[in-house]
Amino acid sequence: MSESTLADISYPVRGRLHLLEFLVEEYGYVNRSALIKYFGISTPQASYDIKLYLKHRPNNLTYDKSKKAYLKTNDFVKLF
Repeated sequence: MSESTLADISYPVRGRLHLLEFLVEEYGYVNRSALIKYFGISTPQASYDIKLYLKHRPNNLTYDKSKKAYLKTNDFVKLF
């Protein structure tokens, strides 16, 4: 993944990242299936979006294998 700033990210991707962050704030977790269902995107695109979010806020989420979800950490700092 190349270096990018939020300004370099397309509007649709920023929208998905914003929803991802909202879900984490509101429910404490997010998974790929939520993004796939809400936006009608592919599994690889959902994975890319989560990876991109983590690039900008690596300490916000931790992956829980048993829940197959990314959980909000105590170090959470809003991106948007």
